[in-house]
Amino acid sequence: MNDYFQFKRFRINQDRSTFKVGTDSVLLGAWVDIGRVKKILDIGTGTGLIALMVAQRSDAEIHAVEIDEVSVLQAGENISNSPWTDRIRLFHASFQDFVSDIPDKYDLVVINPPYFIDSYESPDPARSLSRHHVSLSLHELLKGIGEILDKSGIFALVLPVSEGEKLLRMVNYYGLYLKRKTDILPVAGKEVFRYLMEFTNEKEVKVQQSELIIQDRTSREFTKEYKDITKDFYLNF
Repeated sequence: MNDYFQFKRFRINQDRSTFKVGTDSVLLGAWVDIGRVKKILDIGTGTGLIALMVAQRSDAEIHAVEIDEVSVLQAGENISNSPWTDRIRLFHASFQDFVSDIPDKYDLVVINPPYFIDSYESPDPARSLSRHHVSLSLHELLKGIGEILDKSGIFALVLPVSEGEKLLRMVNYYGLYLKRKTDILPVAGKEVFRYLMEFTNEKEVKVQQSELIIQDRTSREFTKEYKDITKDFYLNF
């Protein structure tokens, strides 16, 4: 795998990062509703990819928080080399400490959660810390979201189906309600493998539901829908 990933308007160096550029983060960064958002928080920014994507799509002030020191250095490099370095502020902290120390409220909170519940933990401590819920449980995440999300704000994330179902059973307890959900299929005819979801504090909200197929079943070419949603970022679209 390359040590960097070149997008149309920025480059992601990933030679030191635990996790590389992936479809989940790209889809979330391209899919999330920016609207009239003025202040965004990216939790577990990693290489800084999602923070840079939402910076490209908006004029918002963006805070990016990351617990892993090496990832902080990598994200800092990528942000510094981007056109939006003046609008993105990077924090080296756990999400729990960040919520305790930063009194800000956010119009949008976005996360590609770095863990898979009930899965086998990696023997690599850095990878395990990044990928699993050893440092941030869903309960801690949702509790923190409740403290920092503006009353009219949006919380958005991408999850594998099993974890997404668990989250959907929990969110109402924390005063969050599903607003928008897109089921992601890797290939037409295959089962859904990811949920893209947005939540709001508004209880009476009409849920928008849709489906997105990444590749055509016969040709294995990327679908028009996938190209349309990511074309502002990928060089070959």
